[in-house]
Amino acid sequence: MSLTNEDLLAISQLLDTKLKSELQPIKDDMQVMKDDIQSMKDDIQSMKGDIQVLKEDVQILKEDVQILKE
Repeated sequence: MSLTNEDLLAISQLLDTKLKSELQPIKDDMQVMKDDIQSMKDDIQSMKGDIQVLKEDVQILKEDVQILKE
């Protein structure tokens, strides 16, 4: 039995369709993960700003304590 070009094309199209349907959930999950990572990066950046403000406040408090000690 030999396959015709049309048979091979049909098999190829079936495999392509099957592969795409199998890969789509993986692609969707990867997009969700990318979005989550971006959100985490944004949160970390915000936390860095908050930490900087806290450092400045602590430095001011240290200076005030030093003044009170004198």
